[in-house]
Amino acid sequence: MKTTRAGVMIAVVMFSGCMSAPRERVDEVRFAANPFAPKSVRVHPLTQIDPAPKRADGTPDPLPRIIVHLEVKDRFGDTVKALGTFHADLFRSGATSTSAMEQKVADWTEASFMDAERNTGRFDPATRTYRIQLTAPSMVGAWKAGREQGGLRLRVTYTTGDEAGREVVLEDSYNLPR
Repeated sequence: MKTTRAGVMIAVVMFSGCMSAPRERVDEVRFAANPFAPKSVRVHPLTQIDPAPKRADGTPDPLPRIIVHLEVKDRFGDTVKALGTFHADLFRSGATSTSAMEQKVADWTEASFMDAERNTGRFDPATRTYRIQLTAPSMVGAWKAGREQGGLRLRVTYTTGDEAGREVVLEDSYNLPR
């Protein structure tokens, strides 16, 4: 009787680990909503004007560039990557002493952010921002050099989607520093 009871206890202890509840595989888990979906964008203060950029071959480019650093954040305020479309408008204000209205001087649209490979290629892990180079009109270089009056404001729109496929438009503005 002692042998049988001891044998049953050993068997229970040995095989009890095999009787755990079945687990879901991680790749089978489905989330109804993405808690890390993009909720805001910010034109990062690293954004700047390069008045004398170089081409890929090292020769000078006659047109200035605006180097945009765009930060996309989730609802927790953490930086995330997101598929979408980038659009920027450049406005000039106070070009003359009597004009207070803004005038649109350039715009750009970049749809390559919808491609995951190209999107990731634009992401700078050191700054945790997307880095976008915009070829600007020559007046931007003149403004940077102080030969043009007024101010320049960049308005950025990043259009992405939510888990239901609805369009989400995120926007920010940034006054470019001289």
